[in-house]
Amino acid sequence: RTAAPATQTAVAQLLAAIHSHSEHRAPFKSVDLLEPLLSSVRNANADAAAAAMSTLATLCAASESARNQLRAANGLAALLDVLLSAPSEQTADATCQVLVSLCEDQTDDWKLLLNNGAIFPLVSALGSANAELQAHLAR
Repeated sequence: RTAAPATQTAVAQLLAAIHSHSEHRAPFKSVDLLEPLLSSVRNANADAAAAAMSTLATLCAASESARNQLRAANGLAALLDVLLSAPSEQTADATCQVLVSLCEDQTDDWKLLLNNGAIFPLVSALGSANAELQAHLAR
């Protein structure tokens, strides 16, 4: 059974809030959050997708293990799909946060992004009025 978009949004926000406290992260190691989050990112509901992407950004910023799991789950392709689909500014901002976390690791993630057309939506987003989004893109 799939939760309603509003519920998915609230749950993703709650998970991000819990994960932001290092003393509460242990239970996350025994649960696969990536697949449900990636599924929510693909959701047509913009709020649920943005909340799920924000949760992914929080997880990836805090944990190399989460970034490696995201790579193993072919999450980079899902992120690229989101980026190329002209998401809302909130989703684009969170997507860029995840991509920054991934590309700062010593991997070839950035090559995959460039080889699959990410440069055009990224450059286009620099023209956004959203200062936070511009800051993530300029990193």
